[in-house]
Amino acid sequence: MIGNLSFSLSNNKIITLNKNDMKTKKPTVLQANQGESVSVVGDRYTFLTTKEQTEGTFAQMEFYIPPGGGSPPHTHHNEDEFLYMVEGEL
Repeated sequence: MIGNLSFSLSNNKIITLNKNDMKTKKPTVLQANQGESVSVVGDRYTFLTTKEQTEGTFAQMEFYIPPGGGSPPHTHHNEDEFLYMVEGEL
């Protein structure tokens, strides 16, 4: 297994495993509305998995961005970014 696996389950739980979890750790399980949240310029960001939990290899966040919100165009020089829209429109 390379990297991390995240499972979004029908009962509103998220389970995240990193590559070492299979042998040494239990998965991280979050109930709906769990995780530390911060608000920035009207958007809400909830940390589902942090780099501290995955030995610096991965972080996962859930964003709530109201219509007309969102970050301005930007570039990440040291990270890859992947977005998956659950509902709404661009």
